[in-house]
Amino acid sequence: MKKILYIGFGVSPVMSGGAILYQEWLAEEMSSRGYATACFFGIYSKKLKYSNKAYLKKWERNKVKYIMLHNSPNFPQHATPPGRQCSDPQVEKLLRRIIKEEKPDLIHIHELQMHTASVIDIAAELSIPCIKMIHNYYDVCPERDLMYKGVSPCLDYEAGGKCSACLSTLIERGVFSRKLAHTLYSIFVTPLPKWLFKPLSYIFHKIKKEEPQEIKTPEELAAVIAGQYSNRRKYFVERLNKTDIVQCSSTRSAEILEGCGVKKEKIKIIFPASKLADVINPKPLRNKNHPVVFGYIGGSQFAKGFNVLIEAFSKLDQTKAKLIIWSSKKETAVPSGLNIEIRGHYKTEDIEKVFNEIDVGVVPSVWEEAFGLIGIEWIKARIPVIGSRIGGIPEWLKDGENGYLFEPGNAAELAEKMNYFAENPENISKMQEKMKPWKSFTGHADEMEILYEALLKKRGLK
Repeated sequence: MKKILYIGFGVSPVMSGGAILYQEWLAEEMSSRGYATACFFGIYSKKLKYSNKAYLKKWERNKVKYIMLHNSPNFPQHATPPGRQCSDPQVEKLLRRIIKEEKPDLIHIHELQMHTASVIDIAAELSIPCIKMIHNYYDVCPERDLMYKGVSPCLDYEAGGKCSACLSTLIERGVFSRKLAHTLYSIFVTPLPKWLFKPLSYIFHKIKKEEPQEIKTPEELAAVIAGQYSNRRKYFVERLNKTDIVQCSSTRSAEILEGCGVKKEKIKIIFPASKLADVINPKPLRNKNHPVVFGYIGGSQFAKGFNVLIEAFSKLDQTKAKLIIWSSKKETAVPSGLNIEIRGHYKTEDIEKVFNEIDVGVVPSVWEEAFGLIGIEWIKARIPVIGSRIGGIPEWLKDGENGYLFEPGNAAELAEKMNYFAENPENISKMQEKMKPWKSFTGHADEMEILYEALLKKRGLK
C-alpha cells in the first residue's frame, strides 16, 4: 500500500480555518482510495507535558493516522527568530524518526509553520518525492500574509529591512534581553568575591562572544535582524526549489512565488475545492422583500478588509440592508446605529442553516488571498458574492456571473456593488439563475491523485 505523509499546522476542532480543514479532507479522501495516510501536524499545547521539550502524540480518526507535534520550538508566524524557522534540530530529529517508522512513499507539505524549512532537505536527502502547497505566504514572508505591519500590502521586503521594521517585536525583545543581562550582571555578579566573580564573569563574556557582533543600539540590532530575514527568504526559496512540485491555488499565487525566486518549472497551479460545498444544497430563488442580508465570515483583521466592509455598509439604507458577521470574537466592535448582527463561529454541521440566512456574501480582503474557499461554498449554495479583485478571488468570482468584483480597499465601490442588491432584491434571483457550482472535492482529489501517481511513478512505484 502506497503511503503519503502530510506535514501541516493545526487540526480540527481544536483550530479552525479553510486550510486546516482542507488538509484533513485530502488525507481522508486519499485514505478512502486505498492509500495509507499519516499527518504530522503542529499544534498549540495548553499544558506543557515535558517542560519546553517538543514531543509527539499519536491517534487515529477516519482511518487517518495523526502524529501531533506539541511544544514545537517554532511558534506560528513571527514569534520565532528567523534562523530557527529555517532549521531546528528538535523538529528535524522528530521528522527523521517519523519517516523511519512510517516509511512514506511521498511527502505533501501543507504548512511549514511549527516545523522548519529544513524538513524539505530531509525529504530530498532520502529521495522521497515532495510537494509543497501554498496556503499563504509564510514561505516568503514571516508575517505570513504579505502585509506590512498588518495594514498595507507588501511585496518588496527591501533585503529584510522592511521585515525587521514590520516585526519590531523581535528587536524590542533583543534590546530588552541585552539590557536585562547587563542589569543582572551588575547586580548579582559584580559584587561577588573575587574567587566566585572570575569564573562567572568568564562564562558571561564567553556567551557574549558567541553573538555575531557587539550590539549596542536598536538600530544596530535592526540591521542584524534585517540580514537574518533576508537570509530566511533565500533559505526558504532554495528549499522550495528542492521540492518536486510547488502547488499553488491560483495564478496570482504562482506569480508571487515566481517573483520571489521559485523556479517556474517547479510551480503547478491546481485550484482547490471544498468538501463542505459538496453537501450544500442550492438555495431557492430569492424573493423581492427587504432587507437584503449580507454575510461576512472572518475576523476583524485589517487584512480581511473588515474596516472596508463596515465603512461600505454604513453607506447603505439600513432599513433595506442587514449585515451578519460570523467571527471568533463576539465582542467585535461596530458603530452604533447600523443594522449589524455579530455571531460567533458556527459548526460545520450547521453550514446550511447559516447559509440560509444569507442573501449575498462579501469577501472584502485587502491581502493577496491565496484562494478563499468560503467563496466557492457560497456559490454552491447559490449565494452571489461580492469580492475584492485580489489574490485568488478572481479565479472563482466571475464579474456579472456569480457576483461582482471591486478594487481592494475601495469602500465606495464596495458600497455601490452592495447597493445594487440592497435597492433591487430581484437582482439576486436574476444572478442566481446564472450561477454554476465549482468543481467537487472528489474531482479535485482526482487531480491530486494524478499528481501523486506521476511522482510515485518517477520513484518506481506503480
